[in-house]
Formats: sequence, structure tokens, C-alpha cells
Amino acid sequence: MFALVAGTLGLACGGTGSGNADGGGPAAPPDARSGQDAGADADACRPRSCAEAGVVCGRADDGCGGTLDCGPCCVDPAECPGRPCEVAVACEGGACRYEPVSCGGSSCTCTDGECDDDDLRACGDGCADAYCDPSPVMDPTTGDVTYGNACVARSDVRCGLCGLGTLACQDGADVCGGGLDLTDVDPAFVECAGDSPAATVVYLDPEWDGGVSDGSREAPFTDWEDAVSAAAARGSRAVVIAGSPTLLGPFVVSDGLSIVGGYGRDWRPDPDARPRLLTGPAQVRGGMVLAGLVARDVVASTRLVHLEVGTYTMRSTARTGPGRSNVGVLSVDSPGLQLRDVWITVGGAEHGAPGAPAEPPSSEVYDGGDGPAETYVARSCAGQFVGTGGAGARPSVCDGVEI
Repeated sequence: MFALVAGTLGLACGGTGSGNADGGGPAAPPDARSGQDAGADADACRPRSCAEAGVVCGRADDGCGGTLDCGPCCVDPAECPGRPCEVAVACEGGACRYEPVSCGGSSCTCTDGECDDDDLRACGDGCADAYCDPSPVMDPTTGDVTYGNACVARSDVRCGLCGLGTLACQDGADVCGGGLDLTDVDPAFVECAGDSPAATVVYLDPEWDGGVSDGSREAPFTDWEDAVSAAAARGSRAVVIAGSPTLLGPFVVSDGLSIVGGYGRDWRPDPDARPRLLTGPAQVRGGMVLAGLVARDVVASTRLVHLEVGTYTMRSTARTGPGRSNVGVLSVDSPGLQLRDVWITVGGAEHGAPGAPAEPPSSEVYDGGDGPAETYVARSCAGQFVGTGGAGARPSVCDGVEI
């Protein structure tokens, strides 16, 4: 254990700093070494260390009315209390001697100066192959803390916000990669439990079939509408989607609620996992526009990450009526919207209507040309789909003679 000083640490043991220890008599002559009042030094009580007190374990007087804690005494190392990523190996002079836990033949130590009890310790230099996980557990009755001190393979280490990142080696040092990026959220107020009434993140896995869903990783929602409704009620900032499901729209982005893919069903980053948000012709807006995803008045930081947003091709057997547009992402007054690694795959639009008959002219006229065809390529469908322009207008009267 570290030497801890209790009691009256840093307090004077008596006197006023201008006279003798009993508070009376003339002041002592100046200290020749410092030129300061030696009486002040004499009156200030400096607690002793365990070594100065000649104590290797247990408790002792610090010389100033306080108590030194010099660590536990032991006869058998099994009596020694646990430490994060350390193991008691011997009792020397009655004191517990500890050594770092070893994983993969390398000692696991805190490389960043100070580590909290639950911080992982790297086992080896640089990009370590293994880590020690202290996994502290406190006994609610006694207050005693035990440590699991388990060796964890590098590939199993979680990092970043809510543990949604994995380690990457960069310039010979470990960095956290692939994690959830909510830079505008204060980490001190992040709630990673997806089933919490104040959950920062809600989880969605349409393939999960384990029973009742609550939005946690262990019991994620399986329905898009359920996930979005719960996120709104809980004030969540992100919906994280597992795997590569196809979800059917319409999809309307909520201000401040990010939609994030790129995770396997074990909630580890997976670049091959890309959820598909697909909207069909039944969702044509205002009779004119089919939009795969709509963002309107999104001001707060809102991210679409590692997704595919798509629409079906609109087809019609009759070339009548107004044409209809096909849009992947429709963003209106939304400066807070950010797209990162998003595929937008748009289906074909519908044919335009034929042109109206021309007005009778006063001079020679020619047939109007057909409107140009527009070609759309849909990544998720085979081939191309072409919506042709409307037929050009045809003159019906020329110099008073029908043609």
C-alpha cells in the first residue's frame, strides 16, 4: 500500500511562528541557511514517512499527532489485500510485496503515469498484444475491493465512448479507433446503458430474437420506430444499428439524433456491416418527390455514419401525368447534418407527361423535340432504369390549315 498520512497533516503543533514552541519568550535567531525565521521552521511539524519511522507495515505515529498507514502486515501473501493488476508474491519483513500481473510473458503496468483502479494496463511496450483488466468489485457490506486482474487479448479490448471502439496501432502506440463520435456530448453526462431513462445511446438489431427489447446491447430494439420513439423519450443522442439489415422507411432525421452503422451483432466495429435505409414509391412526398431520407431544420450536431440510404425505382405503365423526382437525401435548412461514409443509391424517376398542344402560330413552325431521357444507376439493383422526358408538342394549325 502507499504510505498515507492521516490526522493533522500540515498543521502546526503549537506556537505562533514568532516565538518559542510554548508561545512565550523571545524569537529565535535567524536560520543562517535560509535567512528566514528559524522559529517558524521549528514550530511547523513535519510528519515522518514510514521509512523515517522505521516501520514497514501497519500503522504508526507520524510524529505530529497523526497516523501513518504503511500498508498491511502479513505472514502469508494470501493475507495481502488485492491491487489492480498486481499480485502479492511474498511477505518481506512482515510487509506485502507485490509484482505486476504478467500476460503473454510481459508485465502489465500503467504507462500513462497514473491509472484509475478500473483502467486497463498494457502488457508490454508499444502496441501491446494483451492487457490486464483490473475489474474491481466492492463488497457492499465490508467495503473491501477485490480485483479480477484478467488478461485480455488486444482484439477484445473495448475503448472509446460506451466501449464502442477497438484498439488500433498508430506510430507504435495504441489509439482508439472506430468508436462512436459524439464530440458535442460531455463525457461526464454520458449514460451508456441503453435501457436507462437517460440513455445517451439506444441500440437496434432487427435480427435479435431474445425476448422483450429495452434498447440495451443485451436486449436491443428490433423495430426502427420503437428505437426512434424510445430515443426521443430518453433524450438519446444516437441510435446504433447492428449488422446490415434493410429497414423500410420513410426516414425523417430528428434534430440531434445520430444514426450510426458499422457494427457487428456483438457491437464491435465492423466495416462490412452497413445498414440499408430503403424508401419505396408509396412514400412520394407531395405527389412529386420520393426521398430516401428527409432532414428538416436540423441544427444540433447530427451524424449519419456508415449507412446506405436508397429508394426504389418509380415505374409507371402510362406516360401520363406529371413526372416525379427521386431523391436520396433531402436536406432543408439543416446545417447540423453531417454524412460520413454514407452510400446514396437512388432508383429511377418516372416518365414526364407529354407536351401540351401548341398555340396556333403566325409563321412556319416545326415539331417540338422529345424531352431528353435521364438515366439513374442504382447500386443495389441490377442494370439501369431510364425515365424518358415528355413527348414534344406538335403544332395543330399552320397558316390556318390543319396538319
